[in-house]
This record gives sequence, structure tokens and C-alpha cells, in this order.
Amino acid sequence: MNADRLDKPAQHPRLGGGVAGSPPADSPPVLAPAPGLARGHRASDASAAGQRIIIGIDPGVSTGYAEYDPVARKLLDVRTLRIDEAMDEVINVKLAGTLALVRYEDARLRTWLGAKGREALQGAGSIKRDCKIWADFLHAHGIQHRGVKPQAGASKWDATRFARVTGWTGRTSEHARDAALLVWGMRA
Repeated sequence: MNADRLDKPAQHPRLGGGVAGSPPADSPPVLAPAPGLARGHRASDASAAGQRIIIGIDPGVSTGYAEYDPVARKLLDVRTLRIDEAMDEVINVKLAGTLALVRYEDARLRTWLGAKGREALQGAGSIKRDCKIWADFLHAHGIQHRGVKPQAGASKWDATRFARVTGWTGRTSEHARDAALLVWGMRA
């Protein structure tokens, strides 16, 4: 381990700390826009047009993330991220002033299990924990959100069917498509 790293205070790229001009240690953290907004994030484009963005989240180790514009009735972003990256994107859209709602698949609302093995059930516990993390995060940031009960057949579309129905031609993972299906077709 590098010895001079021990002398530096712990820093979080968005919360500050230990850097000149950062808030004192006893003050609450201040969120600054993450790099996405500085790059000209899609949400800032929607803000100029007065549009509102609905975000879909498919929780898990690989988090599905989708942004949907209900006015234009089109997907703006469909991809797979780590949970912290997805949370940063949600904050970016909120800070841009264009976030209307976050819908996430909430495994805690699932009433059917099917014939699953022990490993799948352990994985389900992990997903339920991630759903709680999302609900807590969104609540703590004052973001309007809605947990959606998983529906048999309403997810796990293949890329061909997804592209045909939504018009999204970019590369997607199963998780990203599931997130997009949570918001696709919603009305403003």
C-alpha cells in the first residue's frame, strides 16, 4: 500500500471532504452534479424542451437503467450499470430538473416463485435487498418512485422483439431491456 495515501483524508468525488474549498467535516454533504451533466447529459436536453423523464430500474448486480420521454414517446437511454452508477444517473436527471418518476421492479412484491433451486432463492434475497436499497435511496433524496410487482411475461424479451416494439436499435442486455419495459409506453 502506498504510504502517502494514508496521510490523505478519505474523499468521495461528489461529496467532497479533505479538499480545499470543500465543506467542513461537520456540515452535511453537498451533492454536486456528477460528470454526466457536464458532458451534456440527455436530461439537460429534455429540460430545454420542458419534457419530463421517467426512469426504469431493474435492480441487481447488473442494474438495468432506462430513461423514457413520455411526451416524445421514446427511449432516451437503455443500458446496464453498477448500482452506484445508476444512482448517480438518477441524481443527474433530478438535478437537471427533468425527473418525473422512477419505476423499479420490486422483487419484494413478487407473489409467485416457480420451481427454483436453492441458488436462485438466495439470489432472490439479494435482489430483495437491492430493492430496499433503491427504495431507501429514492425516499432519502425526495424522488417520486414506485415499486412495480414483477409480472410473468412482462420482461425477459429478446433483443429482436425489444427493438421491433420500442424502436431502440442500440445494444442492450436483458437487464437494460427489463428496465426499459418498466417505463415504455407510459403517458405524461
